[in-house]
Amino acid sequence: MTSITFIEAVRRGDIKEIRTLLSAGADVNARSPDGWSVLMYAAMDCKTDLVAMLIDEGADPNAQAIDGSTALIKAALWGHTEVVEVLLRRGADVTIEDAEGWTASKIAIEKGHTNIVELLLAIKSHE
Repeated sequence: MTSITFIEAVRRGDIKEIRTLLSAGADVNARSPDGWSVLMYAAMDCKTDLVAMLIDEGADPNAQAIDGSTALIKAALWGHTEVVEVLLRRGADVTIEDAEGWTASKIAIEKGHTNIVELLLAIKSHE
């Protein structure tokens, strides 16, 4: 079994296949060649339940791709409010910057995703 097989199952959102692959020893922190984790793909594709499941199975919510981005940064970029909520509840770090110095909140502000900005700023104010 390859990481690509697991990533493809995540991209499809095939929960049954994902559970089968995990039972067979798939790495819940598997990465594509560019360093994207399976969690990043689930976050980008707005698969909220899958994001929660992967973290519950041990996926690192703060794993960074080669460009420094995280699942939270990906979700903020695409405006996936529910995914951002799940990531925050499960330990995503709002202070992580990508290689260009962008945090999830800076990206959400730039993209005009006000609901996400409010969520992220509320977390930062409690730190």
